[in-house]
Amino acid sequence: MRIGIDATLVRPDRLTGIERYALSLTTALARKAPGEIVLFTRPDAPAALRGLPVEQHASPFRQRVPTEQGWLPLAAAKAGVELLQDEAPEEPRPP
Repeated sequence: MRIGIDATLVRPDRLTGIERYALSLTTALARKAPGEIVLFTRPDAPAALRGLPVEQHASPFRQRVPTEQGWLPLAAAKAGVELLQDEAPEEPRPP
């Protein structure tokens, strides 16, 4: 099974909980399922992500909306991803 990890929120200038989680999850899955992990990143992804031994695709956009709603679904489909782990927190919805 090809598993995609959306790490497009991981920025090079900060390390928050989401960044730590994405890095730890990708590292662990790469060890357990080599060749089955596909990582989707920002164009300026940190070296810690770029150095992981997994298939990687960098978004041509830095903005969240075109990346999540345009590029990511197409990139995941092209990569043959069967399951996509999204690290983005849900935005609050108006009542």
